[in-house]
Amino acid sequence: MASFQTVPNKVAFGLTYVRYTEHDTWGEILAFFTLAPILIHTGLFGALLARREMCTAMLLVGLTLNEVISLVLKKLIQEPRPETCEFLEACGSFGMPSSHAQYVIFLATNVTLAAIRHKYRKVQPPFLHTPFAVNRFDNVQLLLLLLVWPLACMVIESRMYLGYHNADQVVKGSLAGLFFGSLWFNLEARLQAFYPAFQATKFCRTFFLKDSSHIPNAFAYEYASCLKAQSQREAATKKAE
Repeated sequence: MASFQTVPNKVAFGLTYVRYTEHDTWGEILAFFTLAPILIHTGLFGALLARREMCTAMLLVGLTLNEVISLVLKKLIQEPRPETCEFLEACGSFGMPSSHAQYVIFLATNVTLAAIRHKYRKVQPPFLHTPFAVNRFDNVQLLLLLLVWPLACMVIESRMYLGYHNADQVVKGSLAGLFFGSLWFNLEARLQAFYPAFQATKFCRTFFLKDSSHIPNAFAYEYASCLKAQSQREAATKKAE
C-alpha cells in the first residue's frame, strides 16, 4: 500500500510577491512600481555606504520607523483589504493604512522640504566668498522633485489598480506619510545642531560618518579637494626626483 507524505503548505514571500492579471500590460508596469519602496530603501542604503552622510542615515532611520508605525496602525485598526485580496492571496494581512502610500509620501515630503531648506539656507564662513558658495545643483534638485512625486503617484495607483487597497486606505496612508514625514524632517532639523559633536565620536570616526550639510556645494568641494590633493602629490613626486 502506497504511503503518502504530508506536504507542508508553501507561502509566498509577501514583501516582493505581486500578482496582476495575465496579458494586462498596464498591470505589469504597475507591478514594477509597487516594488519601488524596496528598490528605494536598497538604493538609499547603498548611498549611505558610498557617501557616509548623516542626512542619508537619518532618512533611512525615518523611513524604517515610518514602516514600523504603519504596521502598528494596521494591527490596531484591523481593516481588511478589498475583496480582490483573494485573487492576490493577500487576505492574511490588513489594509489600513496603505504602507506603500505612507512610505512614498513620507519620502516625497522629506525630499521636498530638504530642497526648500537647501535653497534658502544662508551660506556661512568659510564658504561665504568661495566657488562652493553657489549651489550649482538646483536643476538636479528640481529633477529630483519632478521624479519623486510622480513616482509616489504611480506607487499609490498601483496599490489600487492591482487590488491591494481601496481608495480610502491609500488616502489615509498618504496623510499618515505626510504627517510623519513632516514630523521627522523637523526632528532631523533640530538634531543637526548635535551633528558636529556626534561626528567627533569614535563611532563616526570608525565608519567615516560625516555631515556635509553646511557645504552649499559638496560635490564641487570634494572635486576641488581631490584635484588639490592630486596636484600636491604630483609636486611632491617631482621634488623627490
